[in-house]
Amino acid sequence: MSLIKHSVLNLAGNFIPAIVSLPAYGYLARALGVESFGIYTLAIIVIGYAGIFDAGLTRSVIREIALYRADKAERRKIVACGTISIIFFGIVAMVIMAISAHLIVSYLNVSIEKQSEAINAILLLALSIPIFLLNQIWLSILEGNEDFLLLNIQRAIGSFFVAGIPVILVFFERGILSAIIGLFIARFIILIVSAFMVRSEIIDAGLKFDLVVFKRLISFGGWSALTGIISPVMVYFDRFILSNILGVKYVAFYSAPADLVSRGLLIPGAIARSIFPKLAVAKNEHDKEKLRHLAYKILIIICGTGAIAGVLLADIVMTTWMGDAFSGEPVLVLRILLIGFFFNSLAQIPFSDIQAAGKSKITAVIHLIEILPYLTLLYFLIDRFGVTGAAIAWTSRVTIDFIVLIYMSKKVR
Repeated sequence: MSLIKHSVLNLAGNFIPAIVSLPAYGYLARALGVESFGIYTLAIIVIGYAGIFDAGLTRSVIREIALYRADKAERRKIVACGTISIIFFGIVAMVIMAISAHLIVSYLNVSIEKQSEAINAILLLALSIPIFLLNQIWLSILEGNEDFLLLNIQRAIGSFFVAGIPVILVFFERGILSAIIGLFIARFIILIVSAFMVRSEIIDAGLKFDLVVFKRLISFGGWSALTGIISPVMVYFDRFILSNILGVKYVAFYSAPADLVSRGLLIPGAIARSIFPKLAVAKNEHDKEKLRHLAYKILIIICGTGAIAGVLLADIVMTTWMGDAFSGEPVLVLRILLIGFFFNSLAQIPFSDIQAAGKSKITAVIHLIEILPYLTLLYFLIDRFGVTGAAIAWTSRVTIDFIVLIYMSKKVR
């Protein structure tokens, strides 16, 4: 029953943010206009994708904290090493993004009148990267401890600020830069909240770097990092290709329904976060199978029902939420993505199963094999069918991914 309890806590931690973020998105779409809103959604993706620079440390720290739960000395080394390493990686990422600002804006095919504002927004986003990465490492302490109540209180508070502060600033000064400044302020506040919640662990650990622990974290995290690089490419790169081929204003017509689906994926994500540390420490295959079976049952009932309801109500949802400009093709996009949502939800279980077994190399190799065929299909379908083509490509990819992960998870048992 602890799986259900922890999953419910994880879901509760995302319920309040969803209430705030969905209307916030609707307001920003109307206030910023289609092109600026498209840039804003890409900005959110960019800061999230900065997670690739954690070198898989977040996932490693969760696993190590769970494994060394009773060993205080080892836990101190893990926390200290993770903190020092992520600060370094965050600074490197910040410099890379700042240097690449003009190139990024050029690739996104931003209109001339919006380019200067977009460049300034990217430079500000670059400053957010070390803050974002450090926050992820400190949250991994709570996740490894399975302290899901505190973890989701933090996530609820954090998501409230991420959704709310940009809206407040845009209300007083309309423009993409106001929204990005709001994101930066929100990330800084979130870091302070996280530091307060794990202050005893951080203070106790200090800042002593341990090379042995670092190598151990990287040996697992290295393959997780490769997955972390490839997976966001397959999840988010469709927006960037759309922007490059069709123009940044078309990104909004895809990113809005895609964001709705991604929020739906918080449900399987909550269950996956709950099951991962349990699978990592489970004593035998029988216990693991019970966990997997329960997780699948929950996901099929909840996500299957949600997908069917979403397909039937897609038109009402999109126009009520985002406005009349998002009727027509965005509705079709949502319906196609919801099919992929169901299979991607189920895929979280075999993915967590493989990772918990310490076989992160397998998931990395799977995604490495998938990436070129997927990007090829993505380019072809976007060029041929526009925004709808991107939805078809994503749904096809996640369905195949689910089948492959199921097969490989059985092979590693």
